[in-house]
Amino acid sequence: MPEEHLQDNGSRDRIQWSGGALDAFLPFMPVNERDAPAEKMASRLARGPVPVSLLVIIARRSGFPGLPVLEHAASLSDAAPNGGTLFDGGPSMERCGEEKETAEVHAGEGMPVGDRESVEAAFGRIASILGEERTGQVRMARAVDKALREKGVLLIEAGTGIGKSLAYLVPAMIVSREMGERVIISTHTRNLQYQLLAKELPLAEEVLRSGTRVAHLMGRENYICAKRLLSAVVGGMDDDPETALALGIAASLSGQGTVESLPAAVARHVRRRINAPSRCAMNACAHAAQCPLIGARKRARESAIVIVNHALLMTDYRQGGAILGPYRRIIFDEAHHVERCAMENLSVAVSREGIDLILDPVRPLPGGDERWRLLYRELEATVPGGDHVSAVADAMRGLRERYHELFGSIESGFERAGVSRQGRTRYIDGEATLPETRQPIKDYLLYYNKLRELLNPVLEANVHGDARSFQQEVTYALAEIAAISDAVPFILKADDEESVFWMEWSTDGRLRTICASPLSVDRLFADYIEEVCDTAIFTSATLAQNGDFTYQRACLGLAKLPGETDEMIVPSPFEFDKRCLILVNGGMGDPNREGYADLLADVLERLVREVNRRTMVLFTSYRLCRGTARNLAGRRFPGPILVQGEGMSREMLADRLRRSPAGLLLGVASFWEGVDFPGEELELLVIPKLPFPVPTEPIVEARSQRLRALGEDPFERLFLPEAIRKMRQGIGRLIRRRSDRGVVVILDSRIESRPYGEAILSSLPTAAVSAACAEELIAAARRWFSDERQ
Repeated sequence: MPEEHLQDNGSRDRIQWSGGALDAFLPFMPVNERDAPAEKMASRLARGPVPVSLLVIIARRSGFPGLPVLEHAASLSDAAPNGGTLFDGGPSMERCGEEKETAEVHAGEGMPVGDRESVEAAFGRIASILGEERTGQVRMARAVDKALREKGVLLIEAGTGIGKSLAYLVPAMIVSREMGERVIISTHTRNLQYQLLAKELPLAEEVLRSGTRVAHLMGRENYICAKRLLSAVVGGMDDDPETALALGIAASLSGQGTVESLPAAVARHVRRRINAPSRCAMNACAHAAQCPLIGARKRARESAIVIVNHALLMTDYRQGGAILGPYRRIIFDEAHHVERCAMENLSVAVSREGIDLILDPVRPLPGGDERWRLLYRELEATVPGGDHVSAVADAMRGLRERYHELFGSIESGFERAGVSRQGRTRYIDGEATLPETRQPIKDYLLYYNKLRELLNPVLEANVHGDARSFQQEVTYALAEIAAISDAVPFILKADDEESVFWMEWSTDGRLRTICASPLSVDRLFADYIEEVCDTAIFTSATLAQNGDFTYQRACLGLAKLPGETDEMIVPSPFEFDKRCLILVNGGMGDPNREGYADLLADVLERLVREVNRRTMVLFTSYRLCRGTARNLAGRRFPGPILVQGEGMSREMLADRLRRSPAGLLLGVASFWEGVDFPGEELELLVIPKLPFPVPTEPIVEARSQRLRALGEDPFERLFLPEAIRKMRQGIGRLIRRRSDRGVVVILDSRIESRPYGEAILSSLPTAAVSAACAEELIAAARRWFSDERQ
């Protein structure tokens, strides 16, 4: 290597490149590693998922200024006796272990087996580190420790500021070490998982020194497929070498094997081309040794504490524990989402583009396809003569056409019946509702059977090399087509009384997806707990309804389990009556009437101008959000107006609000929970409409009918509990720390005029103050912020 590019001062970590060679890699490196030693970067490139010799070839073609670094990495790769491993580990390994690059981040010399670590002693050390004692946290930790040791079901509502993550994580690590038991921690959001990995786990390990091995496992679609990655790089090296090189370098430097770890500019264009497919050969794949998914699952099965999400947990249960391996103790955080995640996992959906996504990677290409020719050449002795490739192409083409004709027949049927083709449309008894689909279904299944007959001899034969690899791809494609072919008749027949069926339409009235979901998951979830778990702990800041867990127990079927369910409410230590003002009404009237968006825009303009604080408005529908945004357009504000659904992600909108004094954010759906705005990042929160479920949503409508048939009131049993939970989650965005303060404005007059208003008001963290008109409301907010006692 030329001397002007490489200076070796006797230490591997002191190797430096000049001439901008290192700067060329900055766009492809994780932000938190841009100061990493140069030799570490070269080492990762040498062990990367794409052969560094291939990257050198592409770099020379494209004139990449970082070529000297790649050439040095190639020399390291050549010197490695076994080529090394491709990925260092999942995100947890990087975040918890800093510079450590093995799966043993939390392994080491801890307390001797048999020594009993006291929860109180552990939290005493935590208090000395943080300079703060939390009695509620210790109380919750004792309950978690007892449940993990003695088995059973425990529900804990832990208010904001309790520190519930440490309250379950510390006893989980203690019990796991002492009893040799694995503990699964399941969350709903990725943000909470990363918080556990980046903050709570390092602190808990510093205090306990238990040597607990921890893994973070995500769904397969989050991991890079080594085979597809290499194919994408090789496929682009002639037509677009710069992009191919960027992809290969970024995947190596991430060291994590996840699509998320790639720079956004790289991942945005290739995610669906390089992530792990829904079906694959796993250990039988030729690239198994380099597969990040296999590595992540192996680490998870070997770890004492495993952090997953609710969806992956349910998938593992349905697959008989094939993903996570055996465990008997589980902690659900963000447990108010468990029921919905279980329901989504059990739902069936068939999309219009589904058949194209399956067939496109394997269909014979026009003008000849060497993959298929190679496959059939190896099968000459077992498959009778003929133009097999053309026959397969014809069958796939016919299958695709019949599939799209089926979707077209559904559209025509709904159009003739005069049924709305917007949003979601529920239907009952598909035989009567969709008679025009009978023949298209038969035609589709005819072509499916024809394709299966053509491919069965191909897929059962013993082939080798590249032919074997392509044979596997076709096998998985046919398996996915089989799943669709089983689902379509079930969904369109719609005669299962325990399920709800609906169509999803695009804004132009085009059918996108046909869907089916179970009406409830209580029995299935109870079976899961009874079969798999000795201990199941559920926790959230909004798990109870005015101190009562009945609604949550019913949703999850916990009342069906033998034995008692323990319950605990640990109230927030925050002084909400001093730190938070809740104002209601303001004379706005019923939010369902015409012109409400105009009135709302007027009030928001005055609030933001006169109170002059960062403001977020939480909407229950995009329609009202968009209508309000239109009415605000052109008005002068002290800060920007940020609107969800207009191109920016939730994270980008939240970041813009944090950086914009007096900014106004109009948020829907995902802003009601899972995003934090501590301190002055958010001081004014507006809720224009109480967040009741939409009664025409298919699942809500079907559940309401079921409750009425049982002689129960859907409003009391379904709508009100859901509204209370969501209100509490939304208000929770405002006060995140003991020193935070802010004002909540609830403009829906029904909270004072309807009988159910008292139940909602009593669930709020502090007593509400009524304001008869907008002027009174704005004046009260201004006084509260200007009061020096705050």
